Amino acid sequence: MKNSKIRKDLIKLNSTKKVLAIIPARKGSVGVKNKNVRLINNRPLIDFTVQSLKKSNLIDKIVITTNDERIINYYKFDKKLLLIKRSQNISKSKSTSSDYVNDVLKKINKSIFYKPETILIAQPTSPLRSTIDINNAINKYNSGKKKSLISVCEAEGMRHPKDMYVLKQNNDIRHLIKPKKRYETRDQYFKVYQRNGCIYLFDYHFFKKFKKVKSHNPDIYIMPWERSINIDIEDDFKIAKCLLKK
Repeated sequence: MKNSKIRKDLIKLNSTKKVLAIIPARKGSVGVKNKNVRLINNRPLIDFTVQSLKKSNLIDKIVITTNDERIINYYKFDKKLLLIKRSQNISKSKSTSSDYVNDVLKKINKSIFYKPETILIAQPTSPLRSTIDINNAINKYNSGKKKSLISVCEAEGMRHPKDMYVLKQNNDIRHLIKPKKRYETRDQYFKVYQRNGCIYLFDYHFFKKFKKVKSHNPDIYIMPWERSINIDIEDDFKIAKCLLKK
């Protein structure tokens, strides 16, 4: 009976794709100063992402890529994490996600000869993403045939593009989307989904070939608004703090 259970566990392990989770934690945020290490419930913001990834049984390895010595010192004794020091030339505000993913893959292959099948990016600025979200997104990606998946939330209420306007020259106001009807209620609006920045999944070989983290036609994983907070400005941090304290 015991050997049978071991065999089942091995089959399950072998059928699971190798997923490398990357947490990008660049120092030098402009919108929210020191946001990755700011405390909520006596924990640095980045730790909410770290712990949600650690609880997933579908993640093979977790890497933090950072140029922040405070983060390196905080996690330097954590054996479940790989810490990669990011060079300053790819730690600028205009540096892309492809820059740090490429850097991680080069350094990880050089040190431990590791090649994943799937790469997951989990930004520390999305602290309300749960382990269930991570697992569901990975399972959806694995069951599909697309080369990438992004997490989204529905754009409802005042966030719907039909309620948005563009300010033209001479103070001329125009609808972002021109109405087809004279009057339309919100429950008649078409559904729109916006990328929330919580989860990015993509194929290793796709990235190596195109140096992109999103394919032209990605799959989507839908999350509720309250778990889709992405901290870009100070007010986002305040909202996230309130929700996490609950």
